[in-house]
Amino acid sequence: MSTENLNTDHPPQPTATKTTTAANNVVVVESKKSPTKESSNSKPKIDVAIVIDLQIKDGNLSHRMAAFEEIKKACHMVNANYQLIAFHKLDFDEINAIDAFHAADVAIVDLSIQNQQHSLFYRIGNRENFGMKYNILIFNDDSLKVTIPPNLPISTFNLISYRLSPMDKKCYYTESVPNKNCSNSNRTSTNRPPPLSCETKILLSTKLRNALQHVEIQTK
Repeated sequence: MSTENLNTDHPPQPTATKTTTAANNVVVVESKKSPTKESSNSKPKIDVAIVIDLQIKDGNLSHRMAAFEEIKKACHMVNANYQLIAFHKLDFDEINAIDAFHAADVAIVDLSIQNQQHSLFYRIGNRENFGMKYNILIFNDDSLKVTIPPNLPISTFNLISYRLSPMDKKCYYTESVPNKNCSNSNRTSTNRPPPLSCETKILLSTKLRNALQHVEIQTK
């Protein structure tokens, strides 16, 4: 527990701030805020809405769980607030979930589950219509490829693929196109990325951090 310096003859000493996690059973699975701003020179904190399915127990759940951990790390790196919003709440138009999704400065949306893509693209388009132009779309390239609908009204977005390495159990950003250094014998098909050993060994959190650093606070 932090204490306050009551001696007016000396400037207050720095105090440790504990970051707490608050769960809202109606809207989010997990919500976390960075420490409050203590200096006028501090950069305003961005709000990040995260939509990634951690409930469906398919063969790629471990990839999505690892990706979520990397997303949280990236948010901590840039001192951002984040909320994990349940997909089914967005899909059923629950007002608090919709409001939280539209109000976030940036949305990180996982498209790895194919039958969720149509609804998620619709929600992302709505964010753009509301003037919230920062959207980061991610997907597990171990399971599928993602094609952005040509009529989707998104002007600013990143499409980032990831994969959980079977070797070191780390979640890496992967190239969406074949690496020129990979031999053709290592490629399973022209529609799938090359093996992870041929991809850049950049952690997903590092890639996301770089993207989040370019996000500006949006007018709510």
